[in-house]
Amino acid sequence: MTVSTRNELGTFNWVKPNRSSVKLLGVQVRGKNAAYAHAAYLVLTAVAAFIQMLIAVALTLAQWGWQLLQLIWRLALATPYGLEVLRRKLRNRQIRRTQMGLNSNVAASFEDWSEMKVIAAIALAFIAWGRGRDARAEISWLKMAVAASSEPADLPSCLPYLSDVAGPLSQWHRSDTLLDDPLPILARTATLAELAARQVPADRLPALLLSIDDLVLQQGPKTRLQEQMLTVFCDFAGLRLQETSN
Repeated sequence: MTVSTRNELGTFNWVKPNRSSVKLLGVQVRGKNAAYAHAAYLVLTAVAAFIQMLIAVALTLAQWGWQLLQLIWRLALATPYGLEVLRRKLRNRQIRRTQMGLNSNVAASFEDWSEMKVIAAIALAFIAWGRGRDARAEISWLKMAVAASSEPADLPSCLPYLSDVAGPLSQWHRSDTLLDDPLPILARTATLAELAARQVPADRLPALLLSIDDLVLQQGPKTRLQEQMLTVFCDFAGLRLQETSN
């Protein structure tokens, strides 16, 4: 009984290697030379298979590495946005806590304001509070700026109510406001934003806010506080700021 295997060279006898045979260049070879030829062939075949395996492993690792790099790149691109979202969430929690400690009597009086009064208050707050000024001192400038503006929002309709809202805004601004701490101003902005979300139709609120933002820019570059007020207003009014590319 014997066991043999055929391959490209010929037949290799596993029990009696000397009975193996190979065919080289059309010449049939038997015996020890055939066994040596088969042994060399098996070694070369094993080496070739090992190299193929290494190449396959290397290609697989390269593919996994490329996918890992893509994942890391996407995470790197998303990290600033994620950090900004987290920072705003933490800030908004602080604002919520600060809202509870503000003068509730003044804020409660805003609940009866009409839509136009709310719009007038928002415009005055951004113009005056954002630059550390008294709301009543900005009425004349705001009337002149709105009259000269070509924006289609509802700002002209709110001009008669500026004097009515300036007093409460000034009183609210003076109460427990620290010049070096923007949190009370941001908390008041959040309260106005929540009031606007209830009083101003949702389809008009974005255009209204953009018009107020344009008015702010007419006085010069926005202050850091005005930038913060804008993001807080959007967060608490349920709006989303999105940059547009030119």
